[in-house]
Amino acid sequence: MARKTEISAKRFIWTWQTSRSANEVARKLKRPPASVMSRAYYFRKKGVRLKKFTKGNLPYDWHALAEYADSCVAVDNTYDHQPLAGVKE
Repeated sequence: MARKTEISAKRFIWTWQTSRSANEVARKLKRPPASVMSRAYYFRKKGVRLKKFTKGNLPYDWHALAEYADSCVAVDNTYDHQPLAGVKE
């Protein structure tokens, strides 16, 4: 089985600092999310000031999502799927 190539500390830091989520870091570095989170934790313990991602990782338009949720329920309380413009499913 081929061994994965080592990711340099500088590459990891640059990727972390320029990404919007830990999942994005994992995808870019082709590593499991738990692995990049663990490495970030270790770096922080050593004094490297890596940014912290919010729990949701991405900002949401809560008003648009509330309207979308309302549009999914018809008057008789049955599911009526009507995708809201600009909302990815």
